[in-house]
Amino acid sequence: PSPTDEPTPVPVPTSPSPVAPAGNAQYFFQVRTDIFPGEVSAFLKVRNGGGTVAAFDPPPNVEFLHSTEVSLTSGAEYEICAEDGYGDGLTNDTPDPSDDGFVRVVVVQNGATTVLAEIQGNSYDFVAPCVCFTTGGSCN
Repeated sequence: PSPTDEPTPVPVPTSPSPVAPAGNAQYFFQVRTDIFPGEVSAFLKVRNGGGTVAAFDPPPNVEFLHSTEVSLTSGAEYEICAEDGYGDGLTNDTPDPSDDGFVRVVVVQNGATTVLAEIQGNSYDFVAPCVCFTTGGSCN
């Protein structure tokens, strides 16, 4: 028998690393308003002094999901931020948190929707801490 080459071993990563969605991925900046949408401001920006990618300009629709498709670059770090002029967050002031609003970024790919970053409406008063993310997961 003649000798054959052994296949080159594939390196195994020591910890999982996020992989950015390929090809048909669509990214959306979403704001679900509470009953006072005029109190809310929210934006998506490039982290560390980068420009604004999308901003929420409150329309008069109450308790409504506002979704804007955005272009995000693989590997870049982004932040979503939210403020409430009245100081009660994006909450409908009911005992059921499922009807509270939110600010988030999602990716839709192959029919599946994945939340990349989210600020729950009942998690802040006047200003929510910004949430950092990348197209592949959280920031370093």
